[in-house]
Amino acid sequence: MMDLINVTLIRAKNAFDSFMKEEKGAVDLVVIVVLIAIALVLAALFRKQIGALLDSLFETMNQKAQEAVQ
Repeated sequence: MMDLINVTLIRAKNAFDSFMKEEKGAVDLVVIVVLIAIALVLAALFRKQIGALLDSLFETMNQKAQEAVQ
């Protein structure tokens, strides 16, 4: 079992290394990092609104679940 895990980890590392060496991969990596940064900034800016939205959604789901059970 450990051999299978080791082989899988080695393959993943090799795939990641080849991905990092390709120029296309580097450009894609930069795009991904920029998109993640934008998402984090937006999440930080709208933290309270997102929290209120999630609270409202979960409250509605709980109410509907209670109604469905009764």
